[in-house]
Amino acid sequence: MQRLHVDPSDHVTLRAENPGFPNLVLPELSEMMVWGVVTFIISPAS
Repeated sequence: MQRLHVDPSDHVTLRAENPGFPNLVLPELSEMMVWGVVTFIISPAS
């Protein structure tokens, strides 16, 4: 699993949760598609 991190200067990094994997720094103007699964909803779904 990786977490999306955007710093104040708008640099985007995918930070790896597993220390055995590298972080991925996304170049400026690159495109990205995020896939995931909702496992918990805090507020009632409409």
